[in-house]
Amino acid sequence: MTEIVWSSVLDNRYECAVERVTGHTGQLKVKDTTDGTVLLEKEVGPSYGAAFGPDVADVCPWEDLCVDAVDSRS
Repeated sequence: MTEIVWSSVLDNRYECAVERVTGHTGQLKVKDTTDGTVLLEKEVGPSYGAAFGPDVADVCPWEDLCVDAVDSRS
């Protein structure tokens, strides 16, 4: 079963999500919903295993990575 630790939509177009891989690792993916193109796949490490959701210290860098991936496309 896939466990999404965090997700967001950027510019009403780009799906951003972190899927748990192990207790302390996740996979950040940014996907363009218009054509299915994956702009970024990166291993990330949620603090403390993110048992009750990600920490703000995790989310801020993930958001930055998502914005950078989208901005580099233009």
